[in-house]
Amino acid sequence: MQLYPHWLDGEFVRIASNATGPEQDVREMIRALKLHALLGTQFVLNDVQIFDSAAVLELFADDDALKFLFHDRTFLDLRVEPDPTLGNKPFALAARGLTRTRNKNWKSSLFMSDPTPIKRLADEIIDDVQVRNYVDPQGSSRTMQTYPQYKKWLEAARRTVNYFGMHEEPQKMVAPAGERTNYYEVLRNSLEKLGEILNELNQCEVTRETLQLISHKHEDIAHVNETLKFIDKEIEDPDKRKVRSCVLAILDHEPDRTKREWIWNNVVQAWNYATQKTLHPDGGSVGTLSGAVSPAPFLETTTDVLVPIEPNNLTGPMTSIADPPTLPIDIEKIKWKEIAEVREATVDTRRQLALVRSTGNIEQVSQPLRDHLNAIGRILHPPKKVSKIPYVLKVGEVVIAVFSSPLTIPLKVATIGHDIWRDAEPWRQRRALTNTLFRAAVGQPK
Repeated sequence: MQLYPHWLDGEFVRIASNATGPEQDVREMIRALKLHALLGTQFVLNDVQIFDSAAVLELFADDDALKFLFHDRTFLDLRVEPDPTLGNKPFALAARGLTRTRNKNWKSSLFMSDPTPIKRLADEIIDDVQVRNYVDPQGSSRTMQTYPQYKKWLEAARRTVNYFGMHEEPQKMVAPAGERTNYYEVLRNSLEKLGEILNELNQCEVTRETLQLISHKHEDIAHVNETLKFIDKEIEDPDKRKVRSCVLAILDHEPDRTKREWIWNNVVQAWNYATQKTLHPDGGSVGTLSGAVSPAPFLETTTDVLVPIEPNNLTGPMTSIADPPTLPIDIEKIKWKEIAEVREATVDTRRQLALVRSTGNIEQVSQPLRDHLNAIGRILHPPKKVSKIPYVLKVGEVVIAVFSSPLTIPLKVATIGHDIWRDAEPWRQRRALTNTLFRAAVGQPK
């Protein structure tokens, strides 16, 4: 199942980790990547994530992770928007996103105070690609010599372009032709979708749960309206309104810091959903930002949810299938080499799981999932300890697998509350990552 990971977007990572520079806390993202690798998920990245996401660069800065990626090139893929000037040259396609750095309004999610290092490296890589159609990650770099304190990040960016530029089938790097959209259109359309949901809720039986959902939807509609009003007021040019970086450039005009944050968070989430529609993978892996409206109204049904939980501080309803399969695993310590061995030895069970996983049908998913986790367990050595925070794999509100030690408490609660599209408030406050996998809406442009 091929997904676009919203939570690897550079701005999402920066916001979720409260970062002020390149050193960002991406441990949650790396743990999630490892678990997804074990499950057989395939990720499609966009052309900005590969050089301006702290999580992606952390992955490529890890020599063991890089060996894994070269060993199994099916885990990560790059997909870019069509550009007839680039032809079918893989390195030109891989470096396409770097041209964004030449936009005067562009701001880096890594080098927030001064984007000069990444801008200079981008120019250097673009020149190399144009002259030699190749990027040597081991070669000398004027930018890295000038900014040795940022060597880790700059070297990782060179590695990503080199990795994706070595694609054997460059035609698959180009997104399918179809309707293009942008974050502004997503926000406009979301008002209509949210209105439809609110009308349906108003016709339901009045209960505490429906009243809570109605309150949430009113709040979502108000947030989207305020976001659009701000953009329309501050950006007169209709074309510039559709560009995410143009919004960030004028956000300082909003004196209310809290409002400024959720306006940007709404823009970031809408931008990521618009990107997903353009790249058109099988679906998206959506993380929710504080105060932002989820793009879920655009999506048809939940497929599965992979979330870390705190057994002593849970909120919301949760049940489980009978005797859910458990994979004892120390997520922090599992090595990429071990993950490579697992993926190589579980091709059949991964394939069977992939065939049913996108259905979202618990009965169809349960047995292939159990078979796959059993196959993994036979390969991995039982750890001396397991993660303090277990992860659960859910379909809707039903737990179908546990990663870590078996839960000793009744599964009556969950980190996602009654409104499945909205993270529980304690979860938002923790700024932790929630990976929610969705199938794309029926009728979405091909």
